[in-house]
Amino acid sequence: MTVIRLKETPKYLLAKGQDEEVVKTFQEISQKYNRPCSLTLAQMEACGPIKSTYGKSRYGFSEFYAHLRGLFATKKLGISTSLIWFSWTLIGLAYPLFYVFLPEFLASRGAQTGEDSPYYTWRNYMITNTVGIFGPVAAGFLCNWKYLGRRYTMVIGALTSMAFFFAYTAVRTSAQNIGFTCAIYFTVNIYYGTLYAYTPEVCLDTASPFSSFWNISLTPQ
Repeated sequence: MTVIRLKETPKYLLAKGQDEEVVKTFQEISQKYNRPCSLTLAQMEACGPIKSTYGKSRYGFSEFYAHLRGLFATKKLGISTSLIWFSWTLIGLAYPLFYVFLPEFLASRGAQTGEDSPYYTWRNYMITNTVGIFGPVAAGFLCNWKYLGRRYTMVIGALTSMAFFFAYTAVRTSAQNIGFTCAIYFTVNIYYGTLYAYTPEVCLDTASPFSSFWNISLTPQ
């Protein structure tokens, strides 16, 4: 907010009925990337106002239910939504199990996973989180590689994370602990970073009632 001037997406502004802001945002995007933009406020207003499709209020339960139902409009879309939700469920389970349960479980079996002093605790946090930064960076390169793409990048992140999670159960020393923890942070963030970017793109492109407008408006002239 202070360094990078973040802007609302045109799709969100369109859903809120802020036609003038939609046109302004598109014009700013076109100027920034040196692309022509023929969209005008008059064209937007000619389409009529944005109204609730499923109830008196756009913020009521019926409107929410309609959008939720849209995620399961077809069999293929329903499978896609279910798999995405299942992926978020698994990664939500993996994080607390790894951070809380596994170290305690190993310690109860005699493993020496590190010193108990605050210095070693925060040192390990700094090292592992620094290594984890490069997970999404690697995911970005893998996603743009023509032989992989986003889904296979998530497959790689998931399989390698699984391998290191299982390997972590063999940790017995502090050196092994920091090494395997860094590997897990890195590989989990490959999967997590890709899933984080993949989810809204899939949901918005397939479920939004404004997706056709969005695609038309971004088509180069």
